[in-house]
Amino acid sequence: TMLPRSLRFVVAFSLLGAFAFNFNDIALEIKSKSKLYQKQASGSLPQNVEPISYMVPMRDGVKLYTNIWIPPIYDEFQTRLPAVMDRSPYGPDATQNFADLYLPWGFVAVMQNQRGTGNSEGNFTFWNNAWTDGYDTMEWVSQQPWSNGKVFQMGASADGILSYLDMLHPQPRLHGQWLIFATSYPYDITFLDGTAYRESLVHNWLHIMQKFRPDAPSYEKFVLKEEGYSEFWANRTLTNLTTVNFPAIHLAGWYDIFLQPMLDSYMDYQTLSSPNARGHQHLIVEPRGHCLSEDFIDFEWDTLGYVWAYERSVAIFLDQDDRDFPEIPQEFTGKLDTVTLYVMGPSYWIGSSHGKRETTGMYWTTGPDFPTPTNMTFYLTGSNSLDSTPPASSLQMTYVYNPANPVPTIGGNNLFIPCGPLDQTPVESRNDVVLFTTPVLTQNIAVCGRIVVKLSVASNCTDTDFTVKITDVYPQSYNVSVLVSGDVDLRMRWRDGDVKPKLMVPGQVYDVEIPMWHTCYIFNAGHRIRLAVSSSNFPRFSVNPNNGLMVDQDGPLNVAANSIFVGGNDPSALILPTVTMDQIPSNVLW
Repeated sequence: TMLPRSLRFVVAFSLLGAFAFNFNDIALEIKSKSKLYQKQASGSLPQNVEPISYMVPMRDGVKLYTNIWIPPIYDEFQTRLPAVMDRSPYGPDATQNFADLYLPWGFVAVMQNQRGTGNSEGNFTFWNNAWTDGYDTMEWVSQQPWSNGKVFQMGASADGILSYLDMLHPQPRLHGQWLIFATSYPYDITFLDGTAYRESLVHNWLHIMQKFRPDAPSYEKFVLKEEGYSEFWANRTLTNLTTVNFPAIHLAGWYDIFLQPMLDSYMDYQTLSSPNARGHQHLIVEPRGHCLSEDFIDFEWDTLGYVWAYERSVAIFLDQDDRDFPEIPQEFTGKLDTVTLYVMGPSYWIGSSHGKRETTGMYWTTGPDFPTPTNMTFYLTGSNSLDSTPPASSLQMTYVYNPANPVPTIGGNNLFIPCGPLDQTPVESRNDVVLFTTPVLTQNIAVCGRIVVKLSVASNCTDTDFTVKITDVYPQSYNVSVLVSGDVDLRMRWRDGDVKPKLMVPGQVYDVEIPMWHTCYIFNAGHRIRLAVSSSNFPRFSVNPNNGLMVDQDGPLNVAANSIFVGGNDPSALILPTVTMDQIPSNVLW
């Protein structure tokens, strides 16, 4: 059923508008910087192509609002064309600029409101209908008079999650994907790696989703009841990768809200998929991800990641299509290997009060895989230092964590609150933040991989949290401690797994290992490396009231005396995945 344009949904609330249009900004950045796009567009104005709106029926009778942009080449030659599809929860116009990126290449752009959002019917089901709605929509697309039966996907953020989860079932019409700042692991982005509830991110995002269906039962209450990994999450997690039988390009960001789960999804595609897809995936990791608005750090040439990912997607889509289309010149596709990473380092600029400073980071590197690191271990000491040799004797360091006065979040992998590599000094002087710092580095230390923190801990409560952060402490004249990696929160009741909680015995010592998310960063000589340990980071994570109750239950706020044990037989330690400069060369030309 065709829908009159006068009935098209208009996004009415500013928070959603600001969030959605960030991705349109990425599309505009691609248009302005991609020579490949500019060459193909050749002065044409694909944005003048008007969409045709439909209500596309699904197998259960629910109709989904769908916009179609047909490139002029169809009217001129009446040739059947492939389609690029994006299914978004952010209203019909949320990512319309992405349609423009593919029209010059003769792709029909298909933009659909996800079930229960925008102008689509039905209720939002947390992607429970992902693959069936995707399958039915692609079948509908293939039956259109302009279609050659081939569909490709582009999806950013929630759109990308849906694209990943489409592969819960074989999709015979689908031949390639461009996946942007997304993941196939919804549980791990809701309860960080199966532990603490990501309150700011999930609460605010579900509030946006609720606005589409304000009379529906509370989405957040529904999710909070599923704190442990259950059938609910298993039905929304891609574990059978044999359904993936095509190449894809995965675009991630070091400070993105989905960083580690997206890298895990890429590795699944690359190693566990069908033979046609295994080994044919491409990964680009740029610095920001969803963190588009913070300017504390100057990431030089970072937006080239968007351009290269787009150009790679065009190459993949054209290669998988049957049309006799000219090959993309080697100058656009040959400069990147399988894995392309932005190597971070101390900023040229810190805020606006400092001038240029030499750095060995802030460049791009590309290779066949992630570099293989060599672990470098620093041990936590009772004098708050990080040393290369463990203390000879054990020492207990205790601090008081009051859930009524949590450590406030400053930066990190966030969306609705300040994000990115922000200065942590405002919270480092708190009594409930314990710092461990190396001496001044005499040479550069490059890390690329997952930093791991091993802690021996105890509490006088039956449950509590332990949070860790890694910062780059600049020389004294700068007086900043910049967040590099971490802001990870281990909720102790989930220390042994995410299926069944296990409370602590007050006073008992537990050895825990906390893996941080991937990073690729060069600590310069003259700087110091710092580990900060605490028990809260709010509102990034929900506050643990230390009472042992599940996150959806109310109870008393208990003040905890939490301890870190250093030295002894199993000393607490920071393990850095170090690499040589030869392993991460600046070797991407543009």
